[in-house]
Amino acid sequence: MRWQPLSEAEQSYLIRLLSDQESGDPRQWYWLEIAQTMPAAQKTPRTRLLGIAIKLFGNKAFSPILLLLKIKGAELYQQVARQQVDFAQKTLCDALLFSGSVLALLAGFQLLTASLQFALWCFGLTASAWQIWRNHRLATPETQLDIEASEMEKLGSESSLGLTGCLLAAGIPATVSLKLLAGIKDQPATVLNELLVHYPRLAPNTNLSKALKNGLTLSINLTITAIGSWLIGISPQYWGLGLVMVLFAILAAGILRQKHVTMMLLTTWLACFALASISHYI
Repeated sequence: MRWQPLSEAEQSYLIRLLSDQESGDPRQWYWLEIAQTMPAAQKTPRTRLLGIAIKLFGNKAFSPILLLLKIKGAELYQQVARQQVDFAQKTLCDALLFSGSVLALLAGFQLLTASLQFALWCFGLTASAWQIWRNHRLATPETQLDIEASEMEKLGSESSLGLTGCLLAAGIPATVSLKLLAGIKDQPATVLNELLVHYPRLAPNTNLSKALKNGLTLSINLTITAIGSWLIGISPQYWGLGLVMVLFAILAAGILRQKHVTMMLLTTWLACFALASISHYI
């Protein structure tokens, strides 16, 4: 069954949920302005699942999916989504590079299947722990919640008047504010850049939280490890290893989409295998 695009009624349900998730922030009024142009909300099985995911992960963490679903106004989170994709690609590149290198080295020494699986799991768990520790060390001490709370205090009671009050309180002329609000209701993507220039407070912080970074790190490393170990285990000796390396190369070419990165990975794997094989026979 093919995935059908969300109807306007289904989008309306999700947009109202996104607004609730931004409660206490000017982005709540942004979503409410868009919701006014949408038909009555319709709750369906798939929007119920999407709603659970939004509540569980939050608007920022779910932003790449919002853009894929083409939710009206989701372009507000485009920079956040780009940061997440970049971080996920870097993490995937590291996982493919080192996991493939470990397997190539051990294959060059002609170790058995069980040894390859054990080494892959040891590496996957160790790499995840090290990256999570690194994410913790590189995290900034000041949280976005603290920044937004202090800025909300400066807005004062004008924020209770909706996005109009927020724009006027920021010193934006009434004519410009009305133009921007009309654009938000019609085609948010066409006025979003201008809106953020006049009112940058509306843009979500692009810094990824430690929880999000750790979640992406764990999911990517453990997925690569689990798939690799499973393929090695169900296939005859070295056939599984070959399947894993082909899969890693396909992932690198299809997801990273950078020829020089893919060639670097292949060259490193081959070099590790060649050096281990030479050492084994010397």
